[in-house]
Amino acid sequence: GIEEGELTIDGFAPRATALRGTLAISDGAVAGQGIEGVFLDGPISASVAPAELDGYRARLEVDGEVTADAVARAFSLPIEQQVAGQTRWRGTLMIPSQREDGSAAAPLRVGITSNLTGVALNFPAPFDKAPAAATTLQVDFSLGSDRLGVEGHLGASRRFALDFEGGDGGFMLHRGALRFGGLAPEPGPPGRFAVTGSLAALDFDAWLDAARSMGLGALGRDVSESIGPAALDADLEIGDLSGLGQHLGSGTLSVRRGGDEWLIDVDTVPVAGSIEVPTGVVGRPAIVANMQRLHIEPGEPGEPGEGAGLAGLDPRELPGLLLKAESFAFGPRRLGDLTADVRADAVGLRLVSFEASSAAFTVDGSGGWFDGPDGATTRLAFSLNATDVAGALEQLALDPIAEGDSAEITASVYWPGAPSADWTQHLGGDVALRLGTGSLLDIDPGAGRVVGLMSISALPRRLALDFRDVFNKGFVFDEISGDFAILDGNAYTDNLKVTGPVAEIGVAGRIGLRDRDYSQQAVVTAEPGKMLPTVGGLIGGPGVGAALLIFTRIFKEPLKGIGRASYCVTGSWEQPVVERLSAEQLEQGRLCAELPGGASPRPAQTAGRDTDG
Repeated sequence: GIEEGELTIDGFAPRATALRGTLAISDGAVAGQGIEGVFLDGPISASVAPAELDGYRARLEVDGEVTADAVARAFSLPIEQQVAGQTRWRGTLMIPSQREDGSAAAPLRVGITSNLTGVALNFPAPFDKAPAAATTLQVDFSLGSDRLGVEGHLGASRRFALDFEGGDGGFMLHRGALRFGGLAPEPGPPGRFAVTGSLAALDFDAWLDAARSMGLGALGRDVSESIGPAALDADLEIGDLSGLGQHLGSGTLSVRRGGDEWLIDVDTVPVAGSIEVPTGVVGRPAIVANMQRLHIEPGEPGEPGEGAGLAGLDPRELPGLLLKAESFAFGPRRLGDLTADVRADAVGLRLVSFEASSAAFTVDGSGGWFDGPDGATTRLAFSLNATDVAGALEQLALDPIAEGDSAEITASVYWPGAPSADWTQHLGGDVALRLGTGSLLDIDPGAGRVVGLMSISALPRRLALDFRDVFNKGFVFDEISGDFAILDGNAYTDNLKVTGPVAEIGVAGRIGLRDRDYSQQAVVTAEPGKMLPTVGGLIGGPGVGAALLIFTRIFKEPLKGIGRASYCVTGSWEQPVVERLSAEQLEQGRLCAELPGGASPRPAQTAGRDTDG
């Protein structure tokens, strides 16, 4: 009989305790029924019978119940947040017979089976499971004096094989394989852990979060320290791949662990290329990306890929980036060939340079994402030169309302928060533009509307003006030029000017980038060369009173000549309201151009109104 017995296995830390029951030994054979005890803090019942297999003395059958916490503690697994609950299990222990020299005649074999009912697997797919779901887990161990082999499967489509080697520090992973898709995994070469097969879906970001929650730190750095020298090789076909806030769809993913970096190859419709991710964090070495395609979707504010993806990060802790993309797009905007050099800085990330070129335009600039006592700030300075205005507008997903063979835009802007934040809310800085000879298109012949000549984020977006007394078809221009001071999400100008062979337009006032609205005053004359010169007072920064005086002098003078008129442009970008001012209103100094500081004088009455819907 057995009372308060204990069963231990050399090289295997957990042990069975509080054993009680009866064993019968006859002619070297061991048998017993109704043996009870405790294993992994849970109750067990066991039976013993002859092994009936060469090299083995006895076969121990065990039924038990165990909690996920007990398993995690016994094997030092960092899965407390990912696995919870308790379940029943069944085990088989094959005890080897001994040779004359006392050595084991065969490896110790242990088999564990459970349907995991009652256990929640809170890993990302494909290793997720609800507590009530039944998913068969089969694990078989083969333990020799200096080797531990583990193989099994979770469900029918997730199969694994691991080979550990013993040493003074215990067992370390020597090689392994994990295969998705139902087939048995191919043994990996020494020193490698191979992941192969096909997956219905994989969320790379979710697995990074899971790795961090398990204390695995930087990608692969702490993993390699805990499992030994085996390096990862992954080759997967994925039906629905997501990563870095992007939904990439179907494609292939290959991951290799090099000496000091992860080598990642991805091939999907929006993203294709090679990425080198350093495993070390000292000095914040740069990620190197050579891409054939890099088409990024910005998403909506608060969703992955927009704001939420970067807002919680500290740029002072992020690595640099050396990027080369043969085809780069951000949402519907296609920038063509792009190179960027982003370097780690003591205060954040410094965009040393970026260059993009397409058949229609080139753009280059610099900037940075910095953090300080007042929070994060993003800065961007760039110069854009277009040789095909209509093509540039189309590639930048802007309203195709102009064509021409030259355009120049220079800008220096900044906004609080990360680069992916909603920059229209509190954008600041300045922008200057010039378009050479061309024509404004998409003009309604009946109303003659040109809406939003410049709204910074959409060039040009049409600025509602009524040209019925000047022309009734598209407007050919010799030049469009203007400077904009951007304050807290609003763009102000006092010198936006359109010069053409049949008419000239002068505009002053505000374009609301945040609220997507207008508050502007415009003068139109059908006598080119007789436009009153606008004064650069606003951009130069006088007080509101001085700026109002400048506006009064410009717009109060009686409008002389054929087809000369002044207009108020207000309302939203989608439905701007056009009010043609009478001479009496102008004599009274009734202005509608909004200036910095909130000054927004309006006409008392209108002689005519046109709403652009």
